[in-house]
Amino acid sequence: MVTKAVLFDLDGTLVDNELYERENIKALVKMASKNTSLNEKEIWQKVREYRKYEGTPLWYDWRYFTKFIGAPEDSWRQVHSENLKHLKLLPGVIETLEKLKSMSVSLGIVTDAIRDVALLKIKHLKIKKFFKVIVTQDDVGTVKPDPYPILYALKLLDMSPNEAIYVGNTLNDVLAALAAGVKPILYNTNIDGHAIITRRKQTIGAPSNVPTISSIEQILEYV
Repeated sequence: MVTKAVLFDLDGTLVDNELYERENIKALVKMASKNTSLNEKEIWQKVREYRKYEGTPLWYDWRYFTKFIGAPEDSWRQVHSENLKHLKLLPGVIETLEKLKSMSVSLGIVTDAIRDVALLKIKHLKIKKFFKVIVTQDDVGTVKPDPYPILYALKLLDMSPNEAIYVGNTLNDVLAALAAGVKPILYNTNIDGHAIITRRKQTIGAPSNVPTISSIEQILEYV
């Protein structure tokens, strides 16, 4: 079957967001310390407590996180906007998206992020024009490894699972794609060499037969 659609995870796949997220948390902790009776050390403890939501939609929900640590209700919007200078695309993203679009491949993003945050990043990085669909947790009420976000994106594109591939950098990305009947591709942004790729798959528990790439341009080999 010819690949007609390529769906991408956002954070860690198209976007290097690690510093951005760290700076956002640090800023919100400072705001919370001024908004509550807790000091910064106590608020950092609440940040650690928030890990109990890992794997749920709340883990990716900055609205709830902000409320949980006691920062002003809408302050997450402010810090996300102020810290955009720390956000960048991973190498080769623009060139790869341009090539795929020139091949008439339909492109989409399926992310666990809330919609406002996802769109802020996508617009800031000037990549919105490439994508026909952008699916966030606000659109579907769930996150990966639930396959529904991927299936919902395919429904919007009017395509079947066997016409698409899904590119992501985590085990949940792989599991969601497999459950949706879509070919997964594991993008490991911090690897170099076959042995390291193999160890990475073992570390995150990904099936050994899942294709793995170490640069985004390698996607073109599967289209």
